[in-house]
Amino acid sequence: MENSLTNIDYNGIYFYVYYIIIAMIFVAELLLPKRVLQHSYAVRWLNNIGLSVVSGYLLRFLLPIVGIDLALRLEAQGIGLFNLFSAPILFKLVCGVLILDLMEYGVHRLYHKYLILWRCHLVHHADLDVDFTTHVRHHPLEVLISLGVNLIVIFMLGIPAVAVFIYSIVAHAVSLFSHGNIALSAGLDRLLRCFIITPDMHRVHHSIDKPETNSNYGIVFPWWDHIFNSYVAQPKKGHLDMLLGLDRFRTRRDLFIDRLLILPFSKQAKQRAKPVGDVK
Repeated sequence: MENSLTNIDYNGIYFYVYYIIIAMIFVAELLLPKRVLQHSYAVRWLNNIGLSVVSGYLLRFLLPIVGIDLALRLEAQGIGLFNLFSAPILFKLVCGVLILDLMEYGVHRLYHKYLILWRCHLVHHADLDVDFTTHVRHHPLEVLISLGVNLIVIFMLGIPAVAVFIYSIVAHAVSLFSHGNIALSAGLDRLLRCFIITPDMHRVHHSIDKPETNSNYGIVFPWWDHIFNSYVAQPKKGHLDMLLGLDRFRTRRDLFIDRLLILPFSKQAKQRAKPVGDVK
């Protein structure tokens, strides 16, 4: 397995898959928009994508490569829970993918629960519209925290490299899709959200309404929200009338990258940093 994995051109695969998915989501947003976006494409896209670069999005993009390299080393040395027992590779693969997604769900809840973490994560929630560029809108501190947690989990459990590889591709693809401003039929949405997070399901999470912000934390699979009682099916005001973002960051100026970088440290964030019910 090690030889086959090390011979894969991970950079090439990620470049191909990631940008093909972006193109597909962009076309879907143009052809089947769910909401009329209220703010300039140019302002939001330039600053959201710019923040992703400044915040080390390249590191975040390379995280699967780093994780796979770590997983291969652990496999070679027999370190980590998965490497202490023999089991079919398919079993380890399924368990590894599920554990990684459960970890992402748990970390996402922690970002909403604790004030110090929320002040990093609120940069993502302060977007006044939601489309595929919201997927890349994360503060550098959040990127570093997520990177560290991911590697710690891989190290402790010895998750197989192929599981890290597959999950990373799937997580990027589903997150781009779930942030997309895409109108799906009610039937298709119901079917898809049995297996993955849909745009309608995740849009609830970006609602300005506090209970709705504290819901639908899932990244790939919707099951964790059902299991841990954090699932909200639809926004109270409906998808077309609901307000997105945070109540205290609603000006056009708040969309610019310089504001986004200092947002967690701003006086406004410190004084009014409890926008969601769970934050302590």
